[in-house]
Amino acid sequence: MNDKTIEVNEISYKILTKMAQIYIAMYVIDIIEDRGYEYKIVETLRPFVESDLGARAKLRSVLKNVIAPSHLARALDFTNLDTLNYRMKDKVSISMDYIGIHYGWIRARFIALDYTDDGKLKSVIFTSQIIDDEKKVLEELRKMSFTDPLTKLYNRYAYDHDKLDYNITPDTVVYSIDLNGLKVTNDHFGHEAGDELLKGLAECLINVFAICGKAYRIGGDEFVVIAETKNPEGLKERINVFNESWSDGKEFTLACAVGYASGEDSIECMMTVADTNMYKDKALYYKNKQK
Repeated sequence: MNDKTIEVNEISYKILTKMAQIYIAMYVIDIIEDRGYEYKIVETLRPFVESDLGARAKLRSVLKNVIAPSHLARALDFTNLDTLNYRMKDKVSISMDYIGIHYGWIRARFIALDYTDDGKLKSVIFTSQIIDDEKKVLEELRKMSFTDPLTKLYNRYAYDHDKLDYNITPDTVVYSIDLNGLKVTNDHFGHEAGDELLKGLAECLINVFAICGKAYRIGGDEFVVIAETKNPEGLKERINVFNESWSDGKEFTLACAVGYASGEDSIECMMTVADTNMYKDKALYYKNKQK
C-alpha cells in the first residue's frame, strides 16, 4: 500500500466519521452473506441489537423494539432485504419515514454500495436519522397552506380538500355564511374595521361550532361550516346571539346571512342548497333593515 492509498483511505474514513454523526444508526449490510457491519449505533438502541443474528433477523429484532406499532408493518416491508434488489433497481438510494418509540420521527435509508458481477445488489449502507425538527417545519407549512391568515380559520384550499373526503352522515349539515355590511363598514370606518368584522365572525363560528363543526373562510366575506348536528336551526340562532353580543357598544354591527342544508349525498350538493338559503336570509336582512 503506497502513501497515496493511505492518504485516500484516511480521507474516506474521516468522511464516513463525519457522516455517521448525522445518524443514530449506520450499518454496512452484505445482502448476499446476510451480514451487518456496525459503523455506529447510539447507546439507547444497543440493548435491542443481538450481535449473533444475521442482518435480516437483526433488522427485524431491532425494529420490533424501536418502531411504533402503527408504523411497524411498513418499516418491516421497507427493510426487507429479499426485495431490496428489485426496489432499488436504477436507484442510488431509497428512504422511508416512520415514528420511533424512543426518538419520534425517524428516516431510514438504504444506499447502494456494491453489485455482483451479474448486476445484483450485493451490499448497502443502512442509516437511521432523527427528523423530528424537519417534520415539525413541514407540519407548520402544511397548517399555513390550509389556514386563512386573517381569521385563522381554514381556507378555501382546505375546504376543497375536505369536501371530497368527508364522511357524510344523517347528521351532516353544511352552512353557507356571508358577512352583511362589510363594504359599508369599510367605506365608513376603514378597512381595519372591516377586518375586525371578519375576525369577529371567525370568533363567532369557532365559539358556536367548536365541538361539532369545522369553519372555513372561502372568499372575501364568504364562510362555510361543515357540522354534525341534530339541531341546525339552534346553531343558526346561536350565531345571531353571539353577533348581537359582540356588536354591543361598537360603532359597527356584526351581522351575517346564514343558510344551511342537509340530506344530500355530497358536500357540494348541500353547499348549493345552503347558498340558496343564505341568499334568501340576506335578502330578508336588508328588507328588514329598510323598514
